[in-house]
Amino acid sequence: MKRIINIFLIFFHFSSLLVFGKGVGEIEFIKGIYNYRGGCLFSNSSSPKSFLNFKKHEGFLVANVFCLEDGSELDALILIGKEKFFIEDGNKKIKLKEGKYKVKLLSDEMEPFEDSVKIFKDSTTVKIFQLKPVGKKVELKGKILDFENSKPIPFYFDATNCKNYYDCDYDSLTGIFRISGFVGLCTLQIYPYGDYLPVLREINLTEDCDTFPDIYIVNGNGNITKNLSSVKFKNNSFILEKNSFEELDRIVNILKDYPSLKIKIHSFTDDSGKASENLKLSEKRCETVREYFLEKGIEEERISIKGFGETMNLFDNETKDNRLKNRRIEITLYR
Repeated sequence: MKRIINIFLIFFHFSSLLVFGKGVGEIEFIKGIYNYRGGCLFSNSSSPKSFLNFKKHEGFLVANVFCLEDGSELDALILIGKEKFFIEDGNKKIKLKEGKYKVKLLSDEMEPFEDSVKIFKDSTTVKIFQLKPVGKKVELKGKILDFENSKPIPFYFDATNCKNYYDCDYDSLTGIFRISGFVGLCTLQIYPYGDYLPVLREINLTEDCDTFPDIYIVNGNGNITKNLSSVKFKNNSFILEKNSFEELDRIVNILKDYPSLKIKIHSFTDDSGKASENLKLSEKRCETVREYFLEKGIEEERISIKGFGETMNLFDNETKDNRLKNRRIEITLYR
């Protein structure tokens, strides 16, 4: 008799699944016979767990949210597909259907964070999310000047990066610009008016620096020759004095701002001593300047040098000041 009842219940249950898409209830084996609990033929209850162990394709995500800098637990809003969940005290267990999801986390004073997770049936996926704090806002100011005469020029500029917006202000009459925004790297885009060449310069906004070195713009019409009056060497030597580095770094920045430019380096001495020795000294001083540029990342093929010794003095050598002026480094920028 039990066997007949068992067969009848199983047949009745699976017939209802085929016809109506729902079973008559849960079936379980009790004391040698199958019984059903809850529901009926026209029940609106969810699909049953049968004695064959049919289960929903679901799993769990355990989300742990921390601050990247100090490891503290964070409250956050997590967006998974079209669903939203609030995470309190850095931890939450979320029930999801099996599959792969795009995840986005939002938390106060933290940068938005995006990732993906994969949920497996009847298992728990543990995921650690480390959010980066939003940087502090700082202000940086500097000047934009003509390389030949160090005077302000009219220009337009902007500062951008892929994440943050920067407030920009400038005065073309004084050449002063100001940038306000979050700490980090950004690209400064300078568009001078007239024949000047534009500049794209990556700058770093930091909390401990509010002034940026002057940016020098090059005119695109013809070659530019300039006497580097601040570049000095120790007496009768080819060793640079320390106060020469600032002006040399300025030239390095120009060469990096304008990769198509090349540079000629010329060195001159006064007429003290033998002419042959002065020629050798001027050549070695050229080599020193070239080596400085190479160490700063300027390509060797962009640099040419020539020492002239005492052959091209600008002034007579009767006074100390004139001899000092004759000892000089000149550069020519050209394309």
